[in-house]
Amino acid sequence: MLHATAIVGPLVAAQLALAPPAPLPMPAVAFASGSPSAVVDESLAAQAPEPAWVDEGGAAAHAAGDDPRAKNRAMRRAARTTIAGGALALVGFVGCMSVTPLYLLPPRTLTKLREENDGSLPPGDPKRQRAIAASEAAPFVLGASAGLVLVGTIVAFVAGRRFKRLREERRTSTVAFAPGPVGLGLGVGLGAQVRF
Repeated sequence: MLHATAIVGPLVAAQLALAPPAPLPMPAVAFASGSPSAVVDESLAAQAPEPAWVDEGGAAAHAAGDDPRAKNRAMRRAARTTIAGGALALVGFVGCMSVTPLYLLPPRTLTKLREENDGSLPPGDPKRQRAIAASEAAPFVLGASAGLVLVGTIVAFVAGRRFKRLREERRTSTVAFAPGPVGLGLGVGLGAQVRF
C-alpha cells in the first residue's frame, strides 16, 4: 500500500501541473488585463444601451412627504369647524324664528290695552311697557340672528369644502396592496390589487 500511494501522488501532481489554469472570475479578468472596465468584448459593449443613473433617494426613498397625523388633525379640525358653523347657523335660524312673536304680539297687546281703556293707553301699565320694549328689541334680535345665520353658513361651507378636499387627498394618496390568489392556466400564482 505504501508503494501505490508513493506512485499515485507524483502522477496526480504531474497531471495538475499540466492542466490548463482555471478561468478567473469576471472582475478579476478585467483587473488582471490592466483595464479598469469589466468589458470583455468591445464590439458588443458598443451596441448595449447605457441606462441613465437615477437617484432613488436612498433611505428616504419611500418616506411620505407629509405627516399623515398632521393631515388627520387638519381633517378633524375642518370637520369640527364645519359642525360648529352649522350649529351657529342653526342657532341664528332659531333666533330668526323666535323674532316672529316679538313682531306680532306687541301690536296685539297694545290694541287690546287700547280697547280695554276706551281708546287710550295707560301710561304706567307694565303690559304696555313690555310690549313697547319687545317691539323695540325685535329689529336688533332679527339682525343678530340673521348675522349668525350668514356667518355660520359661510363657515360651514368653507370648512366643509376644506374637509372634502382633505378627505379626497388622503383617499387618493393612500395606496394599499392586497395580495390574493390569481388563477393561471396551469397553476395558481400570487397577485396584488391596488386600491385608491
